[in-house]
Amino acid sequence: MLKQVPIIKDVSIYLLLTAFVLLCACTSVSETNSIVIPPSRGNSTENGNNNNGNVVQGCIERTPPTEVPVFDTGTTFPEWSSSEYVLPYAIGSTFFVNQGNNSGFGHSGFWKYGYDFTMNIGTEIFAARAGVVVHANDGTADGNPNGTNLITIQHSDGTVALYSHLTNNGVLVQVGDSIKQGSLIGLSGNTGNTGGLPHLHFSVHPCSGLPGLPNETNCPTSPVTFNNTEANPSGLGTWQCYTALAFEKDRS
Repeated sequence: MLKQVPIIKDVSIYLLLTAFVLLCACTSVSETNSIVIPPSRGNSTENGNNNNGNVVQGCIERTPPTEVPVFDTGTTFPEWSSSEYVLPYAIGSTFFVNQGNNSGFGHSGFWKYGYDFTMNIGTEIFAARAGVVVHANDGTADGNPNGTNLITIQHSDGTVALYSHLTNNGVLVQVGDSIKQGSLIGLSGNTGNTGGLPHLHFSVHPCSGLPGLPNETNCPTSPVTFNNTEANPSGLGTWQCYTALAFEKDRS
């Protein structure tokens, strides 16, 4: 025999239950002005998370699964030795590219020319190219998938660099700031759609109209190379390690 579901006769209890359901629904909605970037692909413990949520130190290169190319050899990339860009982290440091170009999973379609650098929460992030800050979003706690702390910087040719998944209070610049190449701009984190892996998402776009931001348009990622590391004629490789070398500062 089926049990009869008791009818809630007390109107006040019913109203409280209704309010609770609505509250749960509201808190599940993503924050405004938050770019939704596909999560980073998981990885082994050498370059993934340890028990305290940070990244295990050390960088071990490896070959990704057969369905994931190390390099996107079907795309023509800018000449790396004369690239306008440098790696967005400190000179002398080495980080692991958890996702490279056109590597599937999150980096396909709109985001196919982005890079995910696996790094500890609080790692210093530096401007890959000089420009002006056009958007800065902060205030999301690490581990919260419903908002992304990020910075976008527009360069002299109109292109825009995106630095995303920064830690709470990790945005160290303001809209309108003029930024020199190599300037400290933020601290990496684990906010937004990271798949639980603390990392920096970096990508370059031909305009400032990124989805989820004011005046959004269709402005997908563009191929980008870096002049202050080993030769990268096909961009940076998935599951490869790259050391930031000294470079001529204050380039435009």
